[in-house]
Amino acid sequence: MMVCEALWFEELLPSFSVEELSPLVNIGSSTRAFREVEKPHIYRHVFRLLQEMGVQVIHSDIKQADGVDVVGNIFNDEALQTLKDLNPKALICGNMFEHIEDRQLLADRLMEVLPEGGLFFVTAPNSYHHHADPIDTMYRPSPEELALLFPGQEILQTELLTGGNYWG
Repeated sequence: MMVCEALWFEELLPSFSVEELSPLVNIGSSTRAFREVEKPHIYRHVFRLLQEMGVQVIHSDIKQADGVDVVGNIFNDEALQTLKDLNPKALICGNMFEHIEDRQLLADRLMEVLPEGGLFFVTAPNSYHHHADPIDTMYRPSPEELALLFPGQEILQTELLTGGNYWG
């Protein structure tokens, strides 16, 4: 998550109530060190804000590490059920789609986690260098292209963020 993206979240999230957001699952969260040390803007502008708002945040990732509350692969049925059992009202899936070969399946699985009327915040890079984690499919959608992965869903807002650089 680049700084401009974190600032966008910081501006957007307070427009929702705690009841609309909590609990919130952060899919593909990475580690506490990633969110707070390597990329401190992620914590400062997104997760500290949610914490201050009183939103319960559950970090989920495929790797077991400090700061990962739920370990599992969303493509695994057992892991998917674990996420559903958390009864999240909202989820964040930031910059994960370029690391997945079956983007439509990921979108479908995300929608399975949420109840009817749940909120989801999905981001993907539009212009960014190759960065294997462990793969990079070079998927760089426009907001409209990303929205096509979620047919039948009400899209509240799309935005193409600009700013930052590859080295930032």
